Amino acid sequence: MNTINTNLSVKIGNPKISIGIPIYNGEKFLTSTIESILKQTFVDFEIIISNNASTDKTSDICKKFTSIDSRIKYFNQSKNIGMLNNYSFVLEKAKGKYFMWIAADDLLSGKDYLSKMLKKFNDNIDYAFPEVNIIDDKDNVIHAKLMLPFHNAKTRFDFALASIKNNSQIFYGLFKTSIIRDDYYLLEMFKNLDCYGEGYFVHVISVERKGVCVQDACKLYRRHTNMQSTSVPAYLRVYYFVKYAVASLNYFYQNKYFSRYQKFEIIIRMLVRILPYFIRLMISMIAQKFPKINKLRRKFFIK
Repeated sequence: MNTINTNLSVKIGNPKISIGIPIYNGEKFLTSTIESILKQTFVDFEIIISNNASTDKTSDICKKFTSIDSRIKYFNQSKNIGMLNNYSFVLEKAKGKYFMWIAADDLLSGKDYLSKMLKKFNDNIDYAFPEVNIIDDKDNVIHAKLMLPFHNAKTRFDFALASIKNNSQIFYGLFKTSIIRDDYYLLEMFKNLDCYGEGYFVHVISVERKGVCVQDACKLYRRHTNMQSTSVPAYLRVYYFVKYAVASLNYFYQNKYFSRYQKFEIIIRMLVRILPYFIRLMISMIAQKFPKINKLRRKFFIK
């Protein structure tokens, strides 16, 4: 295990930031994720881990870390409570003024990540989110600057358009805890969806809350074959995506903040974005039924 920051000057029981790690069978990358947090120069935080009845060595890894750092709070669910309930659980346990989730396979890039994020807050800012790079299972960057659409966003309209191009990563930003608790119902609206539900959440808070992109802080989002979302059958992914898309289009259509022209532009851009993706999902669903088609799909559509 690498050298980590175990500064004990933290106010016990009253941290500035709460970091939630909801996890299920995440032994492969969990150690790296926790270490990336413990290396931070800003030390006034707590880590809340909820192990959703994992069957691998997740529990052993968590217990090892709790023995070396009192800021880590570990909870082991006796049975699987579902993904969304696990996210809700760590949020409910949070004591900090600010809160963020981090997936058990992602990393905070740089030791000043938390301090850079925190500095952007004032009375008018509800949440801050970092630049995001996609990495593979060996930590190689395979896609950089995922949040580029947000770099110059200033108005509600700017944020709405940017959220169409990237509708998920803001979910893992740093929020005022009171704000994320108030807005959690947006996620519960899609509690029966195993994916895409966070997209609606991002659209709404992009418009109705005040956020800021912290371009000099970077989160590393890991893409690998064992991701939880990849286990969802293609036919369910199609269903979940349609539910998300219809709800999001309806939200923008009825939005009180935008003119008719702005609504038209938002909806057209969203349709341009979602239709090709929907076609890819349909091809994926068909390919799962027919092996020959699947071989062609992998040859021509998967890079």
